[in-house]
Amino acid sequence: MTSTARVMLGALAGRFLLRMSHVTRRETFGRFVRVDLAGDSLRDAGFRAGDKVQAFLPEGGMRTYSPLHWSGGSTSLLVFQHGAGPGSAWAGSLVEGTEVGFFGPRRSIDVSPVEGPLVVFGDETSVAVAVALSRARPTRAVTAVLEVGDMGEARAALDGVGALLDVHLVRRHPDGAHLGDTTERLRAALGTGGYGVFTGRAASIQAVKRGLAGVEFSSKTKAYWAEGKRGLD
Repeated sequence: MTSTARVMLGALAGRFLLRMSHVTRRETFGRFVRVDLAGDSLRDAGFRAGDKVQAFLPEGGMRTYSPLHWSGGSTSLLVFQHGAGPGSAWAGSLVEGTEVGFFGPRRSIDVSPVEGPLVVFGDETSVAVAVALSRARPTRAVTAVLEVGDMGEARAALDGVGALLDVHLVRRHPDGAHLGDTTERLRAALGTGGYGVFTGRAASIQAVKRGLAGVEFSSKTKAYWAEGKRGLD
């Protein structure tokens, strides 16, 4: 079967299996793209903050995202255009009225039983889940420590989606020199009884966890991407 045939077959199957929606608004903050979606098939979804959806790309394949919120027949995604891959190209092509199909929502990071404060580690790909967890229970403290390449665009994205959490942005250095400061910020937050949520780049998660040796805390981990790999679920 040719690649074109596979895409056509996937698109046909998607009509019967995917939740179909359309773009009602698109807003950009540098490489961040906020997309608001609406559709009747979204109304019966059971959603918890931290859940994921898998968007079907027109050229084939899936990309996984954490919705910012879900209300009735509408939801919003915050996509970070990471490199020049299919997901970035798809996000750049979206305009008002574009049809979007996806699977989900499905469980990914479930912290609903956690009563205490949350401490989220990650990067640009983690902004959406951090914001969603903060919005889900505004009375619960949520601290985010995020390694980012561009402080200005990350702050603009956070302000643009109305973040409620306490955010510490750390500028990323290619040699990883920033991870020492990042680990100390996490150590301070987790040391007061915070529950860790580790997301983003797999190598960074491993590095900060090594640096946190000796600190007692409970946590969940979900790597969103790794060098040399695409489309991690």
